Amino acid sequence: MEFELWWLLILPLLFALGWFAARADLRQQSKEARRLPDAYFRGLNHLLNEESDRAIDAFVDVVRLDPEAAELHFALGNLFRRRGETDRAIRVHEHLAGRMDLAEKVRDQAHYELGQDYLKAGLLDRAEEVFTRLAPTALATRAVFCRLEIAQTERDWPRAIALGREWLAIPIERLEIAEREQRQVVAQWIVHFYCEQASEAALLAAAAMPEGERHPRVLQLTAELARQRGDFAAAVAAWMNLGEAAPIYLAPVAQQVLEDWRNAGRLDEGILWLEDCHQREPSSDFVQAIARSKLVLEGLSAAQAWATRALTERPSLQGLESLLALREGALPTGQTDAESASSALSETLIRQLLRPQLRRVARYRCLQCGFEGRQFHWHCPGCHRWASCSPRRIEEIQG
Repeated sequence: MEFELWWLLILPLLFALGWFAARADLRQQSKEARRLPDAYFRGLNHLLNEESDRAIDAFVDVVRLDPEAAELHFALGNLFRRRGETDRAIRVHEHLAGRMDLAEKVRDQAHYELGQDYLKAGLLDRAEEVFTRLAPTALATRAVFCRLEIAQTERDWPRAIALGREWLAIPIERLEIAEREQRQVVAQWIVHFYCEQASEAALLAAAAMPEGERHPRVLQLTAELARQRGDFAAAVAAWMNLGEAAPIYLAPVAQQVLEDWRNAGRLDEGILWLEDCHQREPSSDFVQAIARSKLVLEGLSAAQAWATRALTERPSLQGLESLLALREGALPTGQTDAESASSALSETLIRQLLRPQLRRVARYRCLQCGFEGRQFHWHCPGCHRWASCSPRRIEEIQG
């Protein structure tokens, strides 16, 4: 075969063609890379100009150019939800949920976020529907938990109990680490759900749970139901169990506790028992209840002496108010102190001066959100957590 010089041109030609092809490919990639930031910046510019519709359309372009950028959509929707713009968040997540070209996992996540949007907007029926549809997906455990929270909000205690037990029945290996830590919390919730029904059957079901056997609220409700039946001996037995398990939870109902002891014909024994509880878990509510009962049983001098001693050991504004009430003869028994009118007048004036300050510190506070109220709540009206309110008064927590 004869060699021709033009063959020598083939190798440089092939090299040049390869070089031009590589350059063309780089230009195409560079062009696509420039398009993505343009979409980002366009969307951000619309957001700054409060043109949310155009911003969403721009971010939709981002998702189309790069399906992995769906996380940007989720971030945008969550941003709207946190700002309270739930209608915008719903629109973002509805668009993602309807994109059939996205992975099923991404669409399921979009449905979950959409349910959260409905919850934020107060559309509980729609949220329930969305979370129910997620039952066969990988987000089933989260969906059941959200349905449980909806049932709590609607105060549908039987459904809340059923959903709580369904969530607890999920194998632990299917739960995320944070969810595993919630198992004990959910079990405690179920105890409260039973107690909210305030029936004998519900109480028995709560007591049958390991978490409910010695639960303070179960023991308190046991005593209250026994009182309603007129079985004061059973009520006293339940209060004594609560005194062993968690005596501080007797404080908000201390006067009621001693009333049950009195109706059982054992007031003197009940006073000694509550004094022991006060020694273990001091509370100004105990001081007030014991002083009132001693006034009835032993007279003003004994009640005043005991209240003075208790106040000296553990000073508190509420304890001082109770002592002044005793000295002023302001308790319901009608007994009066044998002191001069000028002394009684000065003590009345002191109580009037103390009253505004007392109202401020004699409240109960949630240890999670800081909600304050005059009554003790098992379910915080502020953050909706269970058993987050301290049974101690604010003054005692701060002290």
